[in-house]
Amino acid sequence: MMLELSPFTPNGEDDVRLVRGLVAAEEQARFVLFERYGAHIQTVLGNLVGYAELERADLLHDVFIRAFEHIAELKNPRSLKHWLTRIAIFTTQEWYRRRKRAAREEPLENAKDQVSGAARALQRKL
Repeated sequence: MMLELSPFTPNGEDDVRLVRGLVAAEEQARFVLFERYGAHIQTVLGNLVGYAELERADLLHDVFIRAFEHIAELKNPRSLKHWLTRIAIFTTQEWYRRRKRAAREEPLENAKDQVSGAARALQRKL
């Protein structure tokens, strides 16, 4: 079944039909979802991580992949935009946590390397 949806000027009924198409894994539905809400999600991500952040495109990709994977869990198809926004916020929070964790682990790795190098130098002297 081919969807007859416009990517522009969505209304509640359009989102209901779009969600049905996404659940049915219709390729056009994925295109329409991105065309309809891609700019909104890019704005949300830009506000959360900054427009200069290079990883913003990766986050955008992750948001839509999660949406495709979990679309069947959406209880109210009329709240599609809000649901996508929440996925964007959650995905960004995870990204910040990974970044923070990596920043904490990096000094530890450098310290381990320095201790190992000092230990090798001390062994050579002995």
